[in-house]
Amino acid sequence: MMGLLPAAFALPALASLVIVLKNIPAENKARMAQLAWFGGVALFFITLIFPVQFSNQWITIGWALEGAALLWLFHRVPHPGLRLVGVGLLAAAFVRLVFNHAVFEYHPRAATAIFNWYLYAYGIVTISLFAGSKLLAPPRNRISKINAPPILAGLGTVLAFLLLNIEIADYFSQRGSTLTFQFSGDFARDMTYSIAWALFALALRVVGILK
Repeated sequence: MMGLLPAAFALPALASLVIVLKNIPAENKARMAQLAWFGGVALFFITLIFPVQFSNQWITIGWALEGAALLWLFHRVPHPGLRLVGVGLLAAAFVRLVFNHAVFEYHPRAATAIFNWYLYAYGIVTISLFAGSKLLAPPRNRISKINAPPILAGLGTVLAFLLLNIEIADYFSQRGSTLTFQFSGDFARDMTYSIAWALFALALRVVGILK
């Protein structure tokens, strides 16, 4: 049960957090920073429990979950460092999955189509990005002069589209250890790509009209 290891590491930070809450008066200027540090460290290890337990892409998933958790903590402890680090971790998780092509070689392909580690890894990071955009709704939305929620939502949309293409490629690829992308030569696969892209575009238009 590897997930018990980060759970054990979270306990000292949680104990420190309780001590700060009980013993440091609210008017103490250092209290906010202490709550941010101990709360952030505790959430770091708590969000590591599930990715460590399931192993595949645990670093990237841990970054995404920690980023969303820090933005949630920012609602309770309005320390600007929490917001900055949270957005940075979410952006780093996006970059690792999108621009690191070796990610498909880190783990062998699952024997099951659709419900596999691609859905697990890319899906969790996508949900974390959208959750981050919601957690940074105004008036918490600006980091310096940058409006963060549209950026996080945009990254989540790009990652969702990438996940869609990965699942199609995995479904139609010949069984092997690595994933391959091909966009011609198979009528069923080509039609699946076209229909999926059209439905994705329709979903974007619906969301755009609703907003």
